[in-house]
Amino acid sequence: MVKLSILICSVTERAQFLDMLLDEFERQCKEYPDDVEVLVKVDNKVLTIGHKRQMLLEESNGEWIVYFDDDDWPAPNYVKLILQAISNEGVDCIGIWGRMTTNGARPQTWCHRLGYEVANRKHGYDYIRPILHFNPVKRDKALQAGFNKEMRFGEDMDYAGRLNKLLTKEYFIKEPLFHYRYSTQLKHNQKYGIR
Repeated sequence: MVKLSILICSVTERAQFLDMLLDEFERQCKEYPDDVEVLVKVDNKVLTIGHKRQMLLEESNGEWIVYFDDDDWPAPNYVKLILQAISNEGVDCIGIWGRMTTNGARPQTWCHRLGYEVANRKHGYDYIRPILHFNPVKRDKALQAGFNKEMRFGEDMDYAGRLNKLLTKEYFIKEPLFHYRYSTQLKHNQKYGIR
């Protein structure tokens, strides 16, 4: 059985971002050919983001799943660190932190952990959130929570609200795991496929 499914949604006009991300995951996964699968759902803004996320979840084969957006960039050892973390007995979610920039500037930090609620500037981070789709979680818990297929925006917090009620034990990775490259020039309708 595959240990980890990395699930990525995109739209056709963002192919350059997706291609770079897939190249990086291909590089990182070479060492773990039987342990990791990368699944991608790309369309031309016909499906909602909620529908695409749910389709990927249902198609995945991993014991654990995690989502990436095409404007996220994993740490060079992301896959290795996640595989090590999920080998801890009894855990059903992985707490993570990382960095973000806005238009390539204003570096900030974020952290997603079990028990956190949405807030700014707590626990030494600029932003904290509960376990989200960016956090690796056991696939069976993700399936129980599921995504609302009708949602074109906000599907992540909707999913998180159900998911966090199902999770019981976290392993926290102390190294930064990915960089969110936020852009004010990138309209939400382009990123999320909103018509």
